[in-house]
Amino acid sequence: MSTLVISDTHLCEPFDQKKCDYLMRLFQKHDQIILNGDFWEGYWYNFEEFLNSKWAALFPLLKEKNALYIYGNHDRETYSDSRREAFCAWSGWRFEQTYGDTHYIFEHGNRLALKFDEKHHMQRVGRLLFTPAYFLEMGIVRIFGLSFFHAMFGKLNRQIKRLLKSELKPGEVFVCGHTHVRELSLHNQFVNTGVNKYGFSEYGVIDEQGAISVHTKRY
Repeated sequence: MSTLVISDTHLCEPFDQKKCDYLMRLFQKHDQIILNGDFWEGYWYNFEEFLNSKWAALFPLLKEKNALYIYGNHDRETYSDSRREAFCAWSGWRFEQTYGDTHYIFEHGNRLALKFDEKHHMQRVGRLLFTPAYFLEMGIVRIFGLSFFHAMFGKLNRQIKRLLKSELKPGEVFVCGHTHVRELSLHNQFVNTGVNKYGFSEYGVIDEQGAISVHTKRY
């Protein structure tokens, strides 16, 4: 049994058929799927619009896989309602499960590291403000790659690891997204599965023995 852990897909407009097809293939490869926050873009859509968008093509497969859905800062619980059952079997802000000898704790990560939008209360800013920011970020990432996120948010990974030192017990590993900075640091009991935007895909896979690996691909 393999478990896919993926975060920060930020599904929004403009719809990207290439990304949708890629995610469909990726989801099909794994037995269990954990959507670790920022699955859809609540700063752009309302939930009704997301449910009726072309991204709904992914919902039957996610439902078939009994996907587990963890809320992020862009798709927080208050942004949706019980209709999220269309794409998941369970939802919450934190999920824990033991694989092999390791007890994994899954959270989006924003509890431990607030980004600019949360610090300055910019949630639900609407399309007029979000659209230019989206296209600006897309242009920068397409030129400089994921190094842009590392430069901007790498310090947030360090902050999360520092705060986790007082929380985690031996044998536990914390798995998050949120910062858009992929990292596998098992000596720190920390994994960040990265981001899925602008032609880049990052995710984690937990294998049958309970070992986790992280991956980066282009779509």
